Amino acid sequence: ACLDHDAAVQLNFLHTWQTTLNTSIAVAIKATQAVRVSRLKLDAAKQILKNASPAKQEHARLEVENAEDNLMQKTEVAITLMKTILENPEPIKNLNELAKAQLLYFSTAAEALSTIQGEIDKLSVAAEGQYRSVQSPSFSNTPHSRRLESPATTEVPL
Repeated sequence: ACLDHDAAVQLNFLHTWQTTLNTSIAVAIKATQAVRVSRLKLDAAKQILKNASPAKQEHARLEVENAEDNLMQKTEVAITLMKTILENPEPIKNLNELAKAQLLYFSTAAEALSTIQGEIDKLSVAAEGQYRSVQSPSFSNTPHSRRLESPATTEVPL
């Protein structure tokens, strides 16, 4: 049951989950990094415009506009990729497969434990009956057996 469980988890959950993580999320992370770089370029272009001489202001202003357009485009791409990840049903399907594998494994284990516990209970009752029937009356009057039957309690101060 444990091997079946492990195989089901690896096949139906881990493999597909890692594929999702390694592709979709990695692409979205790269897109957010591109947004950061684009933002830094815009900040640099604005600083150049601020410090530009009157002769170079027009060129610097065009650079700021281009940097703004680039930032907007990169931001839209990143948002689209993130929405795609959130709307993708595969991760939820993968979690469902994991839950099914766990449920099957633990229900099988619970059933096996229930069966074993019943057998152990029968053995326990039989062993206790056999133990009681083997004891002789003379043995039950010994000081050791009396100590076992009614143990003295000692209190330990806390």
